[in-house]
Amino acid sequence: MRSSPTRPHVVALAGAGEANALRTLLSDPLLSDLRVDVVSDGPSAHHILRENGGTSVPIVLIGSEVSSPLAAARDLRRDNQSLSILFLLDVDRYESFARMLPFVPELHGALVITKAADAGELRRLLMGAFASALRQSEAALVREYINRRLTQTSNSGEAHQQHLLSQSYLTTLLTSTPDAIFAADQDGKLLAWNEATSDLFGVLLDDSIVGRSVSSLFPLDLQPETERLLSRVKSGEVVREHHTRIVRPDGILIDAEISVAPVYVQARQLAGISFTARDITERKQAQRRQSLLINELNHRVKNTLATVQSLVQQTLRNAPDPSVFQADLMGRLIALSRTHDLLTQSSWEGAFLNDVLDVELAPYGRGGEPRYEVRGPRLYLPSQAVLSLGLVCHELATNAAKYGAFSRTEGWVSVSWSQSPTGIRIEWVERGGPPVAAPTRKGFGSRLIERSIRNDLGGEFLAEFRPEGFRAVMTLPPEQMPAGYITP
Repeated sequence: MRSSPTRPHVVALAGAGEANALRTLLSDPLLSDLRVDVVSDGPSAHHILRENGGTSVPIVLIGSEVSSPLAAARDLRRDNQSLSILFLLDVDRYESFARMLPFVPELHGALVITKAADAGELRRLLMGAFASALRQSEAALVREYINRRLTQTSNSGEAHQQHLLSQSYLTTLLTSTPDAIFAADQDGKLLAWNEATSDLFGVLLDDSIVGRSVSSLFPLDLQPETERLLSRVKSGEVVREHHTRIVRPDGILIDAEISVAPVYVQARQLAGISFTARDITERKQAQRRQSLLINELNHRVKNTLATVQSLVQQTLRNAPDPSVFQADLMGRLIALSRTHDLLTQSSWEGAFLNDVLDVELAPYGRGGEPRYEVRGPRLYLPSQAVLSLGLVCHELATNAAKYGAFSRTEGWVSVSWSQSPTGIRIEWVERGGPPVAAPTRKGFGSRLIERSIRNDLGGEFLAEFRPEGFRAVMTLPPEQMPAGYITP
């Protein structure tokens, strides 16, 4: 009876990543006549090797780093093992290998290739690695298989180029996007991230964090929230635009928008989890400013309408006939409109006092030399003070036109102001007008002035009716000149 020939036997000792790839490669039916046992490099590797044939089995060491195959090579050469070593190295590791090679006898004769090598170089070295560990007759089968496999790869060169192009697009996208993109395995352990991830979280990320929980990227107070997101994604949910706030190690508070999605392989088997995080601090600040402005606008419109309503009622009550009512009301509404125009230019933050006075007094200087002067430091007032002082200035100028300095061509009005820690002092002085006397009763204009200064601004108003001309002193409390509003 004729016995079947013994199959050529070789053991491939490889790192975990290379071992998985080899197992897939060697499952091809073309290699049915060759026995190749793939062993993952590790503490129990030598025990497994001996169980697979002792010291007589040829060994091919395949690795993507130097240290692990080197340790195995030293042990196996002591056992007189038939040994071949093939390194698939990155360029930087290749340079390190070349420097250390003369000093490490165990690596003499090792075959080395960079991962960027072309197909022809890969064909030569793969055949050499197997053939050096096997008798030439046994290696023929391996050479035939590798040649066929690499020929198939070569024929698909166009597809390979498209794949490389896709990889280039993906790499460019990951490095150029301002969004943080990071990935975890199915258990939520970190695998990879782009540079923007370090920028978003304010920390320098390196390989030492690979394998940590993805929640460790987040501050302690957000880690439970992150774990809840992971649980939702593991159950099949896609989380889009989840908003949260992150305090970075440098103390900066940012608003972040996070999207998390499961990554599936065939048959919807969860293989990993992808994360996209975006800094939306500026957007959130703009939304908060917009909401604040809308609320302020609503408040100001209501106040303006209330002011207009009061002006109409009080003007009507004090007007002797419709024509006077119309003239007085229109004047007051125009004064209110002028101060609104000033405030609109500054987005309703405020206005300078001299600008408020100029827009109200300018009508009395048209057609000739100005009949007024304003003197004082550059004083920036908040919006409420601008509205109130605009109406007050209009009433004082209207009274001056009816009874005081502006009623005569030689009349003159001087407005001056000063500031101190106790508040603001504004003085209105008229010269060149007719003699004035205290009125027997207070009209609406006088009440409007006092109400604006005392009730609206919390200040005081003093009126003096002197023979040489009317004089008024207004004092406003420090609250009307908050920090940042005073410009010396």
